[in-house]
Amino acid sequence: MIGIIAFGSDFAWDAFGLVGYRFSMFGDKDGRLVGGYRLQYQNYDGGDRNDNFEWDVTLHRPLLGLVIRF
Repeated sequence: MIGIIAFGSDFAWDAFGLVGYRFSMFGDKDGRLVGGYRLQYQNYDGGDRNDNFEWDVTLHRPLLGLVIRF
């Protein structure tokens, strides 16, 4: 999934990929263990000449989660 966000910034995007393993848990209820990687980017340049705020950041990190459906 890739998302582009323009609220409050000059440019921002978000992308992540997930893989999962589905298993039986508590009888007929199922659970999933998911893992992946997420990458986010934001670029913002605001303010006037005397008080200029600039933000140019790339964040990346692994993801790990447990999904329980009941």
